[in-house]
Amino acid sequence: PSFVKLQPNEAAAKSINLVKKHIDNDDHPFCTEAPYYFTYEKIENLLNEAQENNDYSPLIRLFGQYFSESETLNQSFIKEGKSGIANRKSHGVNIEEVDAFYKLIEEKGNDGVKNSFRYAIQRLMTNLKLSSRLFTKPSQLRQFIILFQNPDISDPFQFKQSL
Repeated sequence: PSFVKLQPNEAAAKSINLVKKHIDNDDHPFCTEAPYYFTYEKIENLLNEAQENNDYSPLIRLFGQYFSESETLNQSFIKEGKSGIANRKSHGVNIEEVDAFYKLIEEKGNDGVKNSFRYAIQRLMTNLKLSSRLFTKPSQLRQFIILFQNPDISDPFQFKQSL
């Protein structure tokens, strides 16, 4: 095949048309869904809604589905602005928000929420054991900081299978 050299504007137009063509399909690689992430405010709102409706199942499913995922935790509880960037000097995790999150779960969560949360932490700990050698970026270590802030993490009765 012979290639025709395009002018910059022509090349840009062709690129845009190709992207549009792929975006119309459902299997395009250009736009992926952003990963879920936790914030104190999100969980507080969900807990308040669960209490009002006396239905904790959405929160239980949320913890079961996302809290055991490394990608989710590495995007959660991040400080605002430049202080949220992970590098050799800073992990970028908002420790106060993480501590408040754990306290909120303990104070407002019902037994189902707490059990789902503990089970998600156990799964996370198992996953971390299996994949810890794969972490190469400082931002991938945020999950450890979030995990180690859990006041129950040192309780051997809570997580004896995972430790």
